[in-house]
Amino acid sequence: MTFTEVHNFIKAGHFFLVPEDVFDYDLSPTAFMVFFYLCKCSDCFGASYPSRETIGKNCGDISVVTVDKAVKELLEWGLIEKSHRFDDDHMQTSNLYIVVDLKKRKKAFMEVKEEIQKGNFA
Repeated sequence: MTFTEVHNFIKAGHFFLVPEDVFDYDLSPTAFMVFFYLCKCSDCFGASYPSRETIGKNCGDISVVTVDKAVKELLEWGLIEKSHRFDDDHMQTSNLYIVVDLKKRKKAFMEVKEEIQKGNFA
Protein backbone atom coordinates (compact mmCIF):
# COMPACT_ATOMS: atom_id res chain seq x y z
CA MET A 1 0.00 0.00 0.00
CA THR A 2 1.42 3.40 -0.95
CA PHE A 3 1.59 6.37 1.41
CA THR A 4 -1.22 8.09 -0.50
CA GLU A 5 -3.39 4.98 -0.27
CA VAL A 6 -2.78 4.78 3.49
CA HIS A 7 -3.58 8.49 3.83
CA ASN A 8 -6.84 8.06 1.89
CA PHE A 9 -7.74 5.00 3.98
CA ILE A 10 -7.24 6.95 7.19
CA LYS A 11 -9.29 9.91 5.92
CA ALA A 12 -12.12 7.56 4.93
CA GLY A 13 -12.22 6.22 8.49
CA HIS A 14 -12.92 9.66 9.94
CA PHE A 15 -9.72 9.85 11.93
CA PHE A 16 -6.34 11.40 11.20
CA LEU A 17 -2.72 11.11 12.22
CA VAL A 18 -0.93 13.61 14.42
CA PRO A 19 2.86 13.51 14.76
CA GLU A 20 3.55 12.32 18.29
CA ASP A 21 6.56 14.61 18.54
CA VAL A 22 4.23 17.62 18.85
CA PHE A 23 3.94 16.72 22.55
CA ASP A 24 7.64 17.55 22.96
CA TYR A 25 6.89 21.23 22.35
CA ASP A 26 5.60 23.65 24.97
CA LEU A 27 2.53 24.71 23.00
CA SER A 28 -0.49 26.52 24.34
CA PRO A 29 -3.73 24.51 24.31
CA THR A 30 -5.04 26.70 21.48
CA ALA A 31 -1.93 26.10 19.37
CA PHE A 32 -2.34 22.34 19.94
CA MET A 33 -5.94 22.54 18.79
CA VAL A 34 -5.07 24.56 15.67
CA PHE A 35 -2.18 22.21 14.88
CA PHE A 36 -4.48 19.19 15.20
CA TYR A 37 -7.05 20.86 12.95
CA LEU A 38 -4.40 21.59 10.31
CA CYS A 39 -3.33 17.93 10.50
CA LYS A 40 -6.95 16.90 10.03
CA CYS A 41 -7.31 19.11 6.95
CA SER A 42 -3.95 18.27 5.40
CA ASP A 43 -3.34 16.14 2.37
CA CYS A 44 -0.66 13.46 2.17
CA PHE A 45 1.98 16.19 1.77
CA GLY A 46 0.90 18.08 4.90
CA ALA A 47 -0.74 20.89 2.93
CA SER A 48 -4.11 22.49 3.67
CA TYR A 49 -5.76 25.83 3.08
CA PRO A 50 -8.66 26.45 5.48
CA SER A 51 -9.56 30.08 6.10
CA ARG A 52 -8.79 31.57 9.49
CA GLU A 53 -12.53 31.80 10.10
CA THR A 54 -12.96 28.09 9.32
CA ILE A 55 -10.08 27.19 11.63
CA GLY A 56 -11.65 29.26 14.43
CA LYS A 57 -15.11 27.77 13.91
CA ASN A 58 -13.75 24.21 14.01
CA CYS A 59 -11.50 24.82 17.02
CA GLY A 60 -14.20 25.71 19.51
CA ASP A 61 -15.49 28.89 17.90
CA ILE A 62 -12.34 30.88 18.67
CA SER A 63 -11.78 34.32 17.16
CA VAL A 64 -9.61 35.04 14.11
CA VAL A 65 -7.27 36.99 16.41
CA THR A 66 -6.84 33.86 18.58
CA VAL A 67 -6.27 31.74 15.46
CA ASP A 68 -3.61 34.22 14.33
CA LYS A 69 -1.85 33.98 17.71
CA ALA A 70 -1.89 30.18 17.56
CA VAL A 71 -0.59 30.16 13.98
CA LYS A 72 2.16 32.59 14.99
CA GLU A 73 3.14 30.25 17.82
CA LEU A 74 3.23 27.25 15.47
CA LEU A 75 5.33 29.22 12.99
CA GLU A 76 7.76 30.30 15.73
CA TRP A 77 8.24 26.67 16.76
CA GLY A 78 8.73 25.70 13.13
CA LEU A 79 5.84 23.22 13.24
CA ILE A 80 4.08 24.69 10.23
CA GLU A 81 4.92 26.80 7.22
CA LYS A 82 2.50 29.38 5.87
CA SER A 83 2.25 31.14 2.54
CA HIS A 84 -0.34 33.46 1.07
CA ARG A 85 -2.51 32.33 -1.84
CA PHE A 86 -3.88 34.66 -4.51
CA ASP A 87 -6.55 34.28 -7.16
CA ASP A 88 -6.25 35.29 -10.82
CA ASP A 89 -7.19 38.89 -9.93
CA HIS A 90 -4.34 39.05 -7.40
CA MET A 91 -6.77 39.08 -4.47
CA GLN A 92 -5.64 37.09 -1.45
CA THR A 93 -7.57 33.92 -0.77
CA SER A 94 -6.95 31.60 2.17
CA ASN A 95 -3.43 30.83 3.32
CA LEU A 96 -1.60 27.63 2.51
CA TYR A 97 -0.48 25.81 5.65
CA ILE A 98 2.03 22.98 5.57
CA VAL A 99 2.56 20.75 8.60
CA VAL A 100 6.30 20.12 8.61
CA ASP A 101 8.08 16.83 9.22
CA LEU A 102 8.64 16.96 12.97
CA LYS A 103 11.26 14.22 12.97
CA LYS A 104 13.59 16.63 11.16
CA ARG A 105 12.93 19.36 13.72
CA LYS A 106 13.02 17.26 16.89
CA LYS A 107 16.77 16.84 17.28
CA ALA A 108 17.51 20.57 17.02
CA PHE A 109 14.64 21.42 19.35
CA MET A 110 15.74 18.94 22.02
CA GLU A 111 19.27 20.33 21.95
CA VAL A 112 18.02 23.89 22.46
CA LYS A 113 15.58 22.79 25.17
CA GLU A 114 18.42 21.05 27.04
CA GLU A 115 20.58 24.19 26.88
CA ILE A 116 17.69 26.30 28.19
CA GLN A 117 17.15 23.90 31.08
CA LYS A 118 20.86 24.13 31.90
CA GLY A 119 20.49 27.91 32.02
CA ASN A 120 22.77 28.55 29.05
CA PHE A 121 20.23 30.87 27.39
CA ALA A 122 18.65 33.93 28.90
